[in-house]
Amino acid sequence: MEVEKEEPKIDQVLYSLNIGNAARNCKQILKPVRVIKIGRKYFTVIRVEKCWSAHRHQYRLDDWQEHTIHPKNSKLYRSEQEWEDEKESETLSDKIRAVFGNWGIPNLTLSQLKDIMEIMKNESL
Repeated sequence: MEVEKEEPKIDQVLYSLNIGNAARNCKQILKPVRVIKIGRKYFTVIRVEKCWSAHRHQYRLDDWQEHTIHPKNSKLYRSEQEWEDEKESETLSDKIRAVFGNWGIPNLTLSQLKDIMEIMKNESL
């Protein structure tokens, strides 16, 4: 279940994860980015750490998706914990699908997935 993203604020630190082709031959790493500009439709971030080039990336305000005509290379998170929760949800969903087959688990919250796993452990499925 996708949580509605609130509007970012100038100088807010968010976290960018490399996805798609940007993660094809390298490890996915969550990197801090800072909001530097907010427009009517888009907001712009740059990497927090000092590096030789400060690449700017634009994201849509309504859904925080990368604004590009190319395949997306990054995904934004409000916190490192949000990414950890997403990874744990994917892992639990995969374990549940392994037991019950690929019947299409609806979008469940992390706590709902944990409850299902607890029931499965108690029933020794």
